[in-house]
Amino acid sequence: MEAYVHAEKPALRRRAHAIVLSHKRYSINQISDILAVTRETVSLWFDAWEADGLE
Repeated sequence: MEAYVHAEKPALRRRAHAIVLSHKRYSINQISDILAVTRETVSLWFDAWEADGLE
């Protein structure tokens, strides 16, 4: 998950961070609190991850 650390775009780093946190068993509510985004945003990130990966 190099994007979490090395991505040039802050938005990509945040999405990658969300995936890492999810893998560590954080809930969507916890992830949204940590990243200061809505629960819906985290859900959209996960849907996009499942469909297309990070990009």
